[in-house]
Amino acid sequence: MNTGTIGVLPSALFIFIFITIFLIFILKFTRFGRYIYATGSNKNSAKASGIKTKWIVTSAFVIGGILVGLASVAYIGNVQSVEPQTGNGFELSAIAAVVLGGTSLTGGKGTITKTIIGWLLISVLNNALVFLNVDSNLQLVFRGIIILVAVLLDKNFDFRTKAKRVVMKLSRV
Repeated sequence: MNTGTIGVLPSALFIFIFITIFLIFILKFTRFGRYIYATGSNKNSAKASGIKTKWIVTSAFVIGGILVGLASVAYIGNVQSVEPQTGNGFELSAIAAVVLGGTSLTGGKGTITKTIIGWLLISVLNNALVFLNVDSNLQLVFRGIIILVAVLLDKNFDFRTKAKRVVMKLSRV
């Protein structure tokens, strides 16, 4: 009888680890990974340098869709039931994890490793809110606040970085 485990660990964990290592390799060591970062950072510059940005964006969305499909199958296999509401709120947790992990919503900055750290933090927060018996609607509010704060901090950091560049350019004149 298949229990979906390898030893005491769920088999989905090994699939997750394999996919994570594969994607880190793709992003760090391949031309496609560099093209993704270049397109995310500045689409016009990437296009001017000869990168087929439409293909890169489409490919990124296709890969994302495939990974969401795999995650959905793994999740449904774990809970062993499906309802129309299954997965409601997951998208907000995913966005919060990505932003909390330091990925810029304007693109071009972020790593899988930091996103996993953000996911772990969001998971701890979600479990704490459930443990404290917080209403599910209020849990969504907490996730939204986390996204808002992370975006504001990202924008503030981006503004400071640009301001420093301007000051450096002016000091050279």
